[in-house]
Amino acid sequence: MGLHGSQIGRLRHAGIQVRHDQHSGYMHHKFAIVDRRMLITGSLNWTTQAIQSNRENVLVVEDAEEEEEEEEEEEEEEEEEEEEEEEEEEEEEEEEEEEEEEEEEEEEEEEEEEEEEEEEEEEEEEEEEEEEEEEEEEEEEEEEEEEEEEEEEEEEEEEEEEEEEEEEEEEEEEEEEEEEEEEEEEEEEEEEEEEEEEEEEEEEEEEEEEEEEEEEEEEEEEEEEDVLLEPVTPCKGRAMTMTRPMCHPKSMLPPMASARRSGLTTDLEQPGMKWLER
Repeated sequence: MGLHGSQIGRLRHAGIQVRHDQHSGYMHHKFAIVDRRMLITGSLNWTTQAIQSNRENVLVVEDAEEEEEEEEEEEEEEEEEEEEEEEEEEEEEEEEEEEEEEEEEEEEEEEEEEEEEEEEEEEEEEEEEEEEEEEEEEEEEEEEEEEEEEEEEEEEEEEEEEEEEEEEEEEEEEEEEEEEEEEEEEEEEEEEEEEEEEEEEEEEEEEEEEEEEEEEEEEEEEEEEDVLLEPVTPCKGRAMTMTRPMCHPKSMLPPMASARRSGLTTDLEQPGMKWLER
């Protein structure tokens, strides 16, 4: 059997370096047990063997039986430790499984909560949509009512406009009638004025005629007076002192007033005889 771990520990505790060879491990292999002053090499597969030196730091390797017992105890301890470790590992695995299960449960719960939250959110969204739809419907109804009111107002305004137009037309007709009446009155007034003017003109003409007649009479009178004073050429066989012609060699002369009315203002055919006019 090879060196046990406790033996190696004691060797190292005694200040001796223990190194394993190129093979792996300590058991069933050759070892180099090195002291600071001596080097001991040899096979470690002994039953009872002592490695001694007359120098300091004597090393005694105990019996193999004790080693085997110790090894068994150590193996048992190791097994127990391994079992304990396995149990601990199992417990740890169980705990891990439990933790995993708990985590899974928590995840499931979280998922359920998330689903519930999603459902609640969906419900809230649906409610909001419903509310929005209701609001839209209300708004549409309000808009329709407003449109109806506007249409009614427009109709009323149209009716009012029509009434106003009718009133305006009536007023225009009345104004036209009044204008026609005024025109008729003006025409009548103009006719009356024309008649008055005509009457005035007639009166003026009559007055002028009267004045002309008076002037003519006055002129006739004056002419008669002038004729009586003017010298005249006597007729044949009459005296020179004659003041008024009584005959004409060819025909009888008209009176002076008749000659004036007839427009005779030129000289007569007989020399020395002419009508005088002022």
